[in-house]
Amino acid sequence: QDLIESSPIAVKTNGQSVYSYFNISRVYTQGMEGELRVKLNKSFKASVGYQYLEAKDKDVIEQLENGEIKARDPQTFRTVNVSTEDYGGLFNRSKHSGTAKIFYTNYKYKFNISLRAIYRGPFGFGDVNDNGILDDRREYTEGYTTWHFSLIKRLLPEDMLSLQFGVDNVFETTNEYVPSMPGRFLYAGATIRFSKKDNQETITE
Repeated sequence: QDLIESSPIAVKTNGQSVYSYFNISRVYTQGMEGELRVKLNKSFKASVGYQYLEAKDKDVIEQLENGEIKARDPQTFRTVNVSTEDYGGLFNRSKHSGTAKIFYTNYKYKFNISLRAIYRGPFGFGDVNDNGILDDRREYTEGYTTWHFSLIKRLLPEDMLSLQFGVDNVFETTNEYVPSMPGRFLYAGATIRFSKKDNQETITE
């Protein structure tokens, strides 16, 4: 109940979207997710995950069932009732998404490498036929996949110093409807640990 939702209402001269917030009184979300993890050997581990999601406005569903929401056919220009099957749910929600990860640990030279792929399926970005809901194929943006790489090298006695380097969004994938994804991002860092190492080695993924 009372979901606070955001939506783009304008575009700045630099191409960034301006967002506003509004309330949706009754919403349901449902779906399923799963993950498979595999330890290939002592050094290699991999995992894949998938998520299916439905997120819809209950008031909109009732209006659709009562034939209260119309749309104009872009080919025939006739006004027709929108069916519940045409309703794509809330904007900015992907029905399908998934991840794939692989981790490599080199115990001899003390470094870790990870590679992650994150998939986001098509999602609704806006209302192009002015009926207030997501129901037209022109209102969807294409899905995309981003790749992320990181390397951690452990140094000094007891691994007290860790150096990290990484690249988020390796192939510089962008989507105009995802302002938080401007392109490739490089980062580096160092961690110094002053406490003694635990007897059992732990590796952060």
